[in-house]
Amino acid sequence: MDKIATGVAPWIQRASDMKAEVVVSHDMERKLQQHSDEILKLIKDLKLKDQALQESTVKVELLEKRMVTVKKQAEQIATLEETLQKSQTQEHMYAEAIENLQAEYDSLEHENTRLKKAAAAQEAKLQLSTSESSNNKNQANGKKETSDDDSSLFNEGEDATTGTTTIANGAYDGAGQVEALKSAIRYLKAENAHLKSRDLASTLKLDTTTELLAPNNTKTAHPELRTVAIETRVLIKEMRTAGASPKVVALNADRRGGKWQSQKKTPDYQYQTQQSVLYTLKQRSDKLRHRMDELQLQPAAARKDSVANNSYHHNIKVNKQTKRQQ
Repeated sequence: MDKIATGVAPWIQRASDMKAEVVVSHDMERKLQQHSDEILKLIKDLKLKDQALQESTVKVELLEKRMVTVKKQAEQIATLEETLQKSQTQEHMYAEAIENLQAEYDSLEHENTRLKKAAAAQEAKLQLSTSESSNNKNQANGKKETSDDDSSLFNEGEDATTGTTTIANGAYDGAGQVEALKSAIRYLKAENAHLKSRDLASTLKLDTTTELLAPNNTKTAHPELRTVAIETRVLIKEMRTAGASPKVVALNADRRGGKWQSQKKTPDYQYQTQQSVLYTLKQRSDKLRHRMDELQLQPAAARKDSVANNSYHHNIKVNKQTKRQQ
């Protein structure tokens, strides 16, 4: 093979190539640094844009909430305007009714004064006619005229009195109706309390004890029976009061407005108090029933003891007589 003859040594060529590579790498580093700076700027811009986007979303949510509240306020304003219009119409109606009533009152007042004046004039005429009749007793014509005048005066007086009585009756009818309604409400309340007490007594089976204790009111009754009867009456009275005065319990356990609430106002506490009252009444009724059962069993045992004692004394007497005869 023939050698290639070059005019440059190989190590010099290699050194020149390495220098060229070094120069190229410096340019690349410079470009890389520029690109990295641009990337950092873009990242910062992107973060700023993200922050602005988040702020804008928050503002949009706040504006939406405000729009919802504004819509609700607008609906409330519309309802208030409707109620205001209704109230205004009612006010006009009431004003017209008041004016009509005032006119009727004025007319009735005028009629009352007119009737009073007519009654006073009739009384004056009646007095004059009576005086004239007393002076002219002996004259027949005078007697006839006075009798005619008296009859006309009495008729007019009756008309006046009937007018006043109709006005008075119209005034007293309303008061009578109100009193009748109040008495009816009182009667219904008393009847409701009585029925509730009867239902409670039937549930606790106290009606049987009252029937058993009914004939034991005489003076010769046993003292223990008297005490049982008194306790039963007191228990029935307490049961009537407990059944006639129930309380409405609010079942929602949420506190209103996050405020402090007493334990006595909670539904559980009120329910437990009612149940405890009913349980104590039931226990007392059971005890009274047990005592009544014992008192019913006592006369039979007493009769057995008396028979045994009588037979024993009879045997002793018989033995003594036999011994004497012996």
